[in-house]
Amino acid sequence: MSTNYRQDEIRRQLAANGRVRVEAIARALDVSTETVRRDLTELEGRGLLRRIHGGAIPFHVHQEPPLAERARVQVRAKTRLGLVAADLVKDGMSIFIDSGSTQSACARHLIGRTNLTVTTNSLDIAMNLSRSPEIHIRLAPGILRKSDNSTGGQDTVNYIDRFAFDLALVGIGACDAELGWMDFDEDEANLRRLVLRRAGKLVILADSSKFGKRAAVQTYPISQDLTIATDRFPVSPFAELLSRTGIELAIPDTA
Repeated sequence: MSTNYRQDEIRRQLAANGRVRVEAIARALDVSTETVRRDLTELEGRGLLRRIHGGAIPFHVHQEPPLAERARVQVRAKTRLGLVAADLVKDGMSIFIDSGSTQSACARHLIGRTNLTVTTNSLDIAMNLSRSPEIHIRLAPGILRKSDNSTGGQDTVNYIDRFAFDLALVGIGACDAELGWMDFDEDEANLRRLVLRRAGKLVILADSSKFGKRAAVQTYPISQDLTIATDRFPVSPFAELLSRTGIELAIPDTA
């Protein structure tokens, strides 16, 4: 049975039922669950579905997965690029970190640092970093977003607008070759645009699965002057696009 046939069947069942389960697909196609998981991973990489525990659901550009679900995807890659991003943080800096699974991985590498001031809208990151007595934490107020334990809205923007940062570490929803860096939510995009203006240097933490996908809102153009921390060198056409714009890449040595 060809890969194309299996993946077409997965997409047909997804369209008909709104969800597919790995074990059910494996039985229906008489293949191993490992084969189905590889097919789901490839289809997710093409933006055709979204992996969930035990299966997949349709991908929608206006809907971002909950943080707990995102934390289970690309775990090794996020850990590696989180360390790369943390290496950009120097003692004595004032930094901003927003909410996200990769940002949380980065923040864990900052535990134990000295003389840092960290501003964040993530309750989880604030609690993790509170274990370090020499990290001063500013937690932005606002409306609680239960999907990722972060604050948002105008109160959050107004609070963060009061500060300047040496470095900002932010996530992103997707990267499209035409529309650039994109997010699923307008409030999140607005916050990240503000942080770009307030930071001496802005670093986007984007694992390789983000490239070649679209979300709902353009946050930055592809040519925006910033740094990308990612787990591997971007594939075509992004390698050529980023090279032409002179964007700095921070990639693990083993990538």
